[in-house]
Amino acid sequence: MTTSRRLPAFSLLLGLAPLAGCATVSPPPSVMALEGASQGPVGATSVTAFGGAAGGVFINGALGGGARLAHRVSDTVALGVDGIAGAAVAPSDVSAAPRSLFAGRLHAQVNPGASRTFALTFGGGGGGSNNGLSYVTVDAGARISRRWSDGFFEPYVGGVVALSVPTATPDGATRDAERDRRFLTTVYLGLDGGIVLHPTERLDVALDVLIIGGYSASNNPFIVSPTVGLRYAFGGEVGRR
Repeated sequence: MTTSRRLPAFSLLLGLAPLAGCATVSPPPSVMALEGASQGPVGATSVTAFGGAAGGVFINGALGGGARLAHRVSDTVALGVDGIAGAAVAPSDVSAAPRSLFAGRLHAQVNPGASRTFALTFGGGGGGSNNGLSYVTVDAGARISRRWSDGFFEPYVGGVVALSVPTATPDGATRDAERDRRFLTTVYLGLDGGIVLHPTERLDVALDVLIIGGYSASNNPFIVSPTVGLRYAFGGEVGRR
């Protein structure tokens, strides 16, 4: 390995993929919360548009965006799906390094005992790149929050663990005497926090910051990814704040 390492990274919106440079890792899922633990209207379907960036230690910048569709089944369970896409700001000239990425994720939020301050999250999905990388992911997390100012402000914080397993890798993703560019199974641990503004019980504006670190046999990334989102819930029964 050389001593100089710069890794292009897609935003967490894009799987937060630290790709290429001296080494590579399999991308994580889109685990940014963009919401607290409080529940939206039961029976409602919400649409969230989001965008953000990523950077970190040995990480070049990246930008991306996507959408999240979720349905509040009951006061204890919500189910949803994410779709994300984007590209590195300054793509690497390394052949193994993807320049663009797309990914998807199915997810569930569980509020034990219909809690409005504590939630568990679970997800599974995968993605691919412009040059043949593909991978699958699973994740789990927990989040706490509380509404203030008559329910308008909702700060939150949580933790997440994820596993990303490559199913196909690009040409050139190999190890030699100087560099390790393999995409290998990667374990991620992250801390996620932010604030949600609730102008109404159907409209939310969120600012989310995820700090996440990963470990694989080829590289150990550390990434910070801020994300902003706008959500609107259609239908359902509007509850208390």
